[in-house]
Amino acid sequence: MSKSEGNFYTLRDLLLKGYKASAIRFLLTSVPYGQQLNFTFEGLAAETGAVERLRTFHQRLKTAQTQPGLNNDLAKETARAAESYHAALANDLNTAVARGAIFDLVRAGNAALDAGTLAVGNAEEILGVLKEFDQVFAVLEDHDAEVTRTALAWAEREGRLDQAAPEVLAQLSLSDEQIQALVDERTQAKRTRNFARADQIRNELAEKGIVIEDSKDGVRWKRK
Repeated sequence: MSKSEGNFYTLRDLLLKGYKASAIRFLLTSVPYGQQLNFTFEGLAAETGAVERLRTFHQRLKTAQTQPGLNNDLAKETARAAESYHAALANDLNTAVARGAIFDLVRAGNAALDAGTLAVGNAEEILGVLKEFDQVFAVLEDHDAEVTRTALAWAEREGRLDQAAPEVLAQLSLSDEQIQALVDERTQAKRTRNFARADQIRNELAEKGIVIEDSKDGVRWKRK
């Protein structure tokens, strides 16, 4: 990347284009620090999806209705993933291999959740591993809107708000609290069989880039 070739992007440029800070951070960890990263927008989009998979699993794990006890096979997989994760970081901070260990655990955890074989003890163990993972990678907790708002505030001060993608401005026109209030109103509307209002809220949020997910473990929402 170079300014002379016109393919130089700052963090603010990417945020104003609508890319999430967490995805940018995760992309930078996709190769060990001693190797050169080939930046592409396709790669950034893939990392956006990777972060979303992690967050979805993390949220699913926290809200799932699990049975007491411990699935010993899954406990062994969890222990192996944790060992591989720590070994990779100890091996000259090999973030690529460390990430791979966590995604192996995500696949195993999702499969167990789908099969109804993930127990309370497993959820606690996996959440512990994910907590250690996030202490390094910092992508599970969603602070993306806050970071993007900071970039928008800068753009407004500098008279560059026209550089922000329209969908970015639309998404951030609602605060998290306002979104949750609308989601709660939609849930109540469905309970009272006011499906017209429920659909109206879903459509209004969708227009602003807010996706609602109905699942057996409850209602979740996320920004695209």
